[in-house]
Amino acid sequence: MKIPLLLPAALLCLQAHAERPARVPYAESADLVLGALEEGAALPPPPAASTDPAALAWLRAAAGPGRPRNPFRPGTDRWREAEAVRRLASAPDPARALADLPLTLDGSGLAVWRWGRAAGAAPALRRLWEDRILGAPVAGLLRGWALRHALCFALAEADRDRFTALREAWGEDAPGDFLGFQRAFALLGAPTPMFRLWSLPGLDYRETDLRGLGGEAFLITPFRGEAPAPGEGQWILPVEEGRLGGFPVSLPGQAMERARDLAARMAAAGREGWLLPGEEPLQAWGLVLFPVRIRLAPDGTVRSIRMGDAALDQAAPAP
Repeated sequence: MKIPLLLPAALLCLQAHAERPARVPYAESADLVLGALEEGAALPPPPAASTDPAALAWLRAAAGPGRPRNPFRPGTDRWREAEAVRRLASAPDPARALADLPLTLDGSGLAVWRWGRAAGAAPALRRLWEDRILGAPVAGLLRGWALRHALCFALAEADRDRFTALREAWGEDAPGDFLGFQRAFALLGAPTPMFRLWSLPGLDYRETDLRGLGGEAFLITPFRGEAPAPGEGQWILPVEEGRLGGFPVSLPGQAMERARDLAARMAAAGREGWLLPGEEPLQAWGLVLFPVRIRLAPDGTVRSIRMGDAALDQAAPAP
């Protein structure tokens, strides 16, 4: 006679279980957070339930402003790791603190990544920082950022030994990236390739190397709503629309529409530049991470290339 009395309780348990939100895998949520950071977008809202809520909270805290809050239970290994990361910014010996730091959590990797970007560290500390993230068991996107950063600075400093060491350690993980940077390294000390360009705002065609444009400083970056300062040098604006065929040289329809739009905007801003249709000429030389800053030596050969992270970082070596 007791069995019927148990049925309502069992039904309530089943109903509560059915109404409980499904737990989203941590890795899936982490990919969304890091992907938003990569795209410069707002973070996605957290899931109602996660397979690892504390690790996800730590990652999201590391993505936010200021010192990230430690969400882990005090005394645990994760709590100690997060506390060590939180102390890094005030460490009297950042190199030692970084070398001793446990890095097993994506949130820790992200916090250390953001610390290094803001620190403007000297080359030795910067390389240690890059290598710590590269060797940590954290999300692949975080390690990809560190590799990209390391390669950009190796190129900016013309440090072939650093490039070789990175390729020996990580070349199998990103063969395409290393091939591109190898091509960019080949430009150092060499004449620049020939480019097929249209003047802005005049839209006059010209085939020339960079030396033929005049000046020693060149900035290659798309128009993204704001023109660079006039002191940046000759501005080359790559556009994705259209590929150039043979001769006679002309801009395909979609590229011409884009060119006219850019010409009008450049004229309104009182600026001049050069339109480069298609990114294939840049890809052929590994110049694919914008902005790209190139300086020429007096003889017209390439003196330095600062690309991507190294071109954005004010601590990058002066050419």
